[in-house]
Amino acid sequence: IYRGDRLPAELKGDYFYGEVVARVFRRTKAVDDGGLTRVANPYQAQKGEFIRSMDPLFRPVDTKTAPDGTMYIVDMYHGIIQEAQWTQPGSYLRAKIEQYKMDTAIGMGRIWRLTYNGMERDKTKPTMFQDSSAKLVGFLGHPNGWWRDTAQQQLVLRQDKSVVPSLKTMATSNSNPLARIHAAWTLEGLGALDAATVRSFISNTDPKLRAQGLRLGEIVYKGGDQTLGDDFKRLANDPSNDVAIQALLTLQYVKHPDAVAVAKATMAARQTKGVQLIANRIISPPVSVVGLGDGGGDNPPIRTAAEVATLEKGAQIFADSCGECHGHDGQGGPDGAGGLMAPALAGSARIAQSSPEHVLRVLLSGLTDPIDGRTYAAGAMVPQKAESDEWIAAVASYLRNGMANNATMVTPEMVAQIRAQEASRTQPYTDAQLKAVQARLLPVDKSWKVTASHNKPVVIGSTGHPEAALTLEGWTTGEVQKPGMWFQIELPKTVNLTGIDYQALVGSGIRSVGAPPLPAGQRPPRGVFAPRGYKLEVSTDGTTWKTIKEGQATSMYNSLIFAPTPAKFVKITTTAEASDGMAWGMRYLKLFDKPTA
Repeated sequence: IYRGDRLPAELKGDYFYGEVVARVFRRTKAVDDGGLTRVANPYQAQKGEFIRSMDPLFRPVDTKTAPDGTMYIVDMYHGIIQEAQWTQPGSYLRAKIEQYKMDTAIGMGRIWRLTYNGMERDKTKPTMFQDSSAKLVGFLGHPNGWWRDTAQQQLVLRQDKSVVPSLKTMATSNSNPLARIHAAWTLEGLGALDAATVRSFISNTDPKLRAQGLRLGEIVYKGGDQTLGDDFKRLANDPSNDVAIQALLTLQYVKHPDAVAVAKATMAARQTKGVQLIANRIISPPVSVVGLGDGGGDNPPIRTAAEVATLEKGAQIFADSCGECHGHDGQGGPDGAGGLMAPALAGSARIAQSSPEHVLRVLLSGLTDPIDGRTYAAGAMVPQKAESDEWIAAVASYLRNGMANNATMVTPEMVAQIRAQEASRTQPYTDAQLKAVQARLLPVDKSWKVTASHNKPVVIGSTGHPEAALTLEGWTTGEVQKPGMWFQIELPKTVNLTGIDYQALVGSGIRSVGAPPLPAGQRPPRGVFAPRGYKLEVSTDGTTWKTIKEGQATSMYNSLIFAPTPAKFVKITTTAEASDGMAWGMRYLKLFDKPTA
């Protein structure tokens, strides 16, 4: 965001960024859409850009407001930016690279200075390391944001409390709003921010200062002065959408007991988009990464520590590597022209309702558009074969379990299995190619014959038939797991079985007969009804069986993928006893088969 003082005023506050593939340096302006901020290219109508270069090596990767008030643009100045997967020998791009000797343009770089012919740049040399703290305070009102930021940083690093009185005077009475904001946050960095300073902000006539006051107030409130709570609530009715939204966010952030009630009242009173979005998120928060699942009733989700760590790692990978195109909320990143950079992944049936195989093939080999008939600005998903199995498993698990998706986890072993199948593939999939090789969900119908060793109702009043394992209702043995319990599906015809997904039920351990009673008010510990030991078998005639998987399960969300195997009968048998008193129970069981052609 340009915050300097030696370029035309119309550029101040605009957001600039480089697009290295298209060799474009884009300017965007903030647009207020009912309290929601979006950005728009001011040259869109002319199909233009702030800077568009025909130099094939122009790769703008960063931009900064300069100390002299101009703008610096960092140019990687490089021939190839995607050598690993896109430019392999024999590819179209490799031929062009060799033709124009692009692979020789390495080890270089440029910093461009963007200046304005009608305004001389500021050649004053900063000496802030040597300047006194009192002099640094004066820079907090400088018209160039670089000087304000750097002076604030130096003051906080010095922790010189002698300037606190002058900072308080500046924060509460200076005529320059930017000086007031920097002075207040410098006080926060020095541990000297107080409620009086905060109230001077939230009572100001400038909505930007009121919004800053709310954010400053969060620190004071959490520091123990909760008298600001009533001020936060009052500003939820502020005439400014920005202030009202910040008040709702602040109430939620400090965990104010009235946060939800205020959000409901504000949502009912104001129909602007931003207020409606934020208030609704506070009233009905999205499910967190750790607590994914149906989230309530008698079957709340449970995650192991290892699963939580995997999902957290996947969330970080997504934020670092995927959010720019797919949107940091998974809704698809805007391309600045009314479309999306890449498909939305939040609530995606392709991810949540498919075998893990789907997302793994896309991550490993890539996917080009059109996808379901729609094109995207990014054009293609870049293959990630160079990443480790653990990296792929983490981001795939997050994609299947974050952003309103609810599916099984992905393990490094699954990645290795699909990686081996993808080893010979050198080009990204088209949508049609992916569908042709993709494992398919077998639709459940009345011709499926489902039987089990135990028939125990999960919900009072239900039948307890084993078919409930295919639905939300679920099926359980109703007694502690022990070897020899079984669950079987007979299909109407033989299929090329390649995967099984299921969600283990969650419940309390079952007390054995004669066990001493629990203390008053204490319940048996809750756990996952996953098979502590299992054997997966298939058969084409119900007589001759083939074991295709053996192991143990501790996760609530389970998935098995294996080489395609002819199967008309599918049987899971327990091979171990649950020492923690857990029964065996499943729901949402899915079978996947592989196309034969």
